[in-house]
Amino acid sequence: MNKISLKNLPCQLQLKILREYKINQQKGFSLPLIMGLGLIMMVVVLTLLGRSQKDQVVTALEEGSAQSLSVAEAGVSDTLSLISTVKTIADVDLPDWSDEATKLNNALCSDDGSTPLVARLNDYAGGVWISVNDGRDRYRIDNYTYDAVNEEGRLQITGQANIASKTSTSVLEVVIPVTTIISDDDGFAPGLLANQVDVKNETIDGSVAVSGCQEDSDISSEEESQITGELTYNPLIEFPDIPTPPVTPYDLGAITSATTLPLNLPSESPAIVHDETSSHYDSATDTYYYQADYIYMSGSDLLEIENGKNVALYVQGRTGKDVDFKGSSGLVNNNANPTSFSLYGATSDVDQMCLSGNNLLEAFVLAPDANVGVNGSGGSLKFAGALWIDKWRWDGVCSSNPSGTLIAQDVTWSEIPTSLRAEIDGFEKVNPLASWQRNAQ
Repeated sequence: MNKISLKNLPCQLQLKILREYKINQQKGFSLPLIMGLGLIMMVVVLTLLGRSQKDQVVTALEEGSAQSLSVAEAGVSDTLSLISTVKTIADVDLPDWSDEATKLNNALCSDDGSTPLVARLNDYAGGVWISVNDGRDRYRIDNYTYDAVNEEGRLQITGQANIASKTSTSVLEVVIPVTTIISDDDGFAPGLLANQVDVKNETIDGSVAVSGCQEDSDISSEEESQITGELTYNPLIEFPDIPTPPVTPYDLGAITSATTLPLNLPSESPAIVHDETSSHYDSATDTYYYQADYIYMSGSDLLEIENGKNVALYVQGRTGKDVDFKGSSGLVNNNANPTSFSLYGATSDVDQMCLSGNNLLEAFVLAPDANVGVNGSGGSLKFAGALWIDKWRWDGVCSSNPSGTLIAQDVTWSEIPTSLRAEIDGFEKVNPLASWQRNAQ
């Protein structure tokens, strides 16, 4: 077959054939190119879309995590506030917080906010979720344990954000240093610690701690100004137990006449001379220990504590007034330190004490069942030290209404035996957080 040469064709026909050939050639190359470009663009779009979705998920998770962490932190703040208000739970494990709630409820403090405190204590102890932020979020105390050796509480709280949808959860664990034994540098102990207090026209120079509710005492807003120190109400304060004497006290029977302690009566037959060899002297505390049925003195008789000597006197009690100083009689401590003389109401029978209206008593007094007042109406200071009792001037005890400064706070915590400081409840100190840890979820 003969080949047809383009050269033999007319020029116009040659141009047309070449144009058609070129177009067909370009069509064969463009289609794969377009398909390749389209595939590349699709991969790029899908990659960008996937990355955007991943970023959105990460952002949502981070936002949710931050929100739930904020809720858990709010729970920590609320719990610290509760512990600072109800200090007795600071050294108690979470399951026992309901017992503290029962004590608080039994105190019947209806006007000082204790009712919501009781409910919150029970909720925390029962692991109840606490709603916050108008119910959108919530937190729960998972655990609280107290380590007595290291004096710290370990609190674990779970916080949840957006509980209706896309809930996020965070768990926080914090360590709270809690000082239960009041330290030497905590300043003055309360000048008056009592379950009920009736302030009339006297002045109390120092702090007053009431182990009860405000409505159970008789201190008006005007009378509060007659207390120079801090006035606090805490129905969960618990008195320490009367300390057990380290030696057998010397029995004085009833004290009804002038007496100086330690006894030094060489003219007696046999002679009574108490010194550091006496069986009722304790060298560890450098203290002489005595007990008496009661103290009843009148006229100008004095019960005196010898200068430079430490004496602890345990009053056993009787029917009627267990400590009663009438006229110009009184108890005189010749030492500069009030705690050199400790007067203990050793039994629940010691339920009434009347201080002298004419002589200053300087002492540390612990009589958890005693109603204490003042005989006479002199305007001078009646008591200096720390007076820890059941009631102060309640129901007209001692039948007098003296004015002036009746009590002066003059005992620091460092001067009160560590054993007593360890037992008194309600003065725990909650310190700033020692550590903060977010647990994995």
